Amino acid sequence: MIRSRAIARTLCLAGLPVLCLFLSGSGLSSTVSSVISLPLSSRQAGMGGLGMGGDDPGAAWENPAAPAQPGGGRVVLTAGGGSLFAGDRQLLVIGGSGRLGERSTLSAILLSSGQSFDELDIHGDPMGQKISEDTLVGAIVGSFRVGDRWAVGLSVRGLYDELAGAGTSWVGADAGAKAWWGKMQAGVSVRNLGPGIRRNADVPADSLPAEIRASFIAQPIPSLLAGIGYVSILGRSDQLEVGAEWRPAAALALRGGLEGFLDADIQPSLGLSVAVRQFTLDYAFVAHPAGAGHRLGVTASWGRGGDGVR
Repeated sequence: MIRSRAIARTLCLAGLPVLCLFLSGSGLSSTVSSVISLPLSSRQAGMGGLGMGGDDPGAAWENPAAPAQPGGGRVVLTAGGGSLFAGDRQLLVIGGSGRLGERSTLSAILLSSGQSFDELDIHGDPMGQKISEDTLVGAIVGSFRVGDRWAVGLSVRGLYDELAGAGTSWVGADAGAKAWWGKMQAGVSVRNLGPGIRRNADVPADSLPAEIRASFIAQPIPSLLAGIGYVSILGRSDQLEVGAEWRPAAALALRGGLEGFLDADIQPSLGLSVAVRQFTLDYAFVAHPAGAGHRLGVTASWGRGGDGVR
């Protein structure tokens, strides 16, 4: 992912930044997809990007079926933010979910992202000016539990992105399914289903790459969760995600993970959660070739069984 992002920056910003507005190649969809492919949950970010569920509405970003899993709160609110790539990109996330019945859940998520680049001349030297990109993404997610072991979900997302004063919008969908049996769970989701995206009507639309995610998670002992995931950004990259979460106490969780392995550099991550009554504070540190990132989030859940990290 970082290689395509670097190529996009070079093509779009070196020398003649106005050309970026007319390019129909991978630069546009690369910068946008690098935002919507990020894990929104701070808990997920601290486990190598591996989604392990819980009642954080950010989990619906990775798999729309996740909020329907048993044991979550009836009303859940979350807010978070952070910096990525050594402060190059800033994130702000807010979301909420509510159970409409014993089996169905409706969630809403809003992501705001901003970053700025140095404008370069044809020799690659800074020109003393900055070019900014701002992205806003909203999602409505419906999740439904089928019986006691299955759940399905559908997400509709709308996106607006503005780069160097030129804006573009996109509407697409994600679909997912999850299953639980005993102390194990598995999930699969397909993301970025929709039309192409472009900044100028005179060039063909550039499709956002479809993304397939699959994960398997087990709980070998009550205090430990561990899992592995596979992510394929079709036509661009494939990678594995591995992560684990250890809970030495009901109100404390420590986690770590790795992502990459196949077509990308290995990126380690660490995280922790502290719970007080219905509130959970999550922190994640993510090492990335383009610079370290920090994520912080808080989740409040009402109507779930018991206290502690979820």
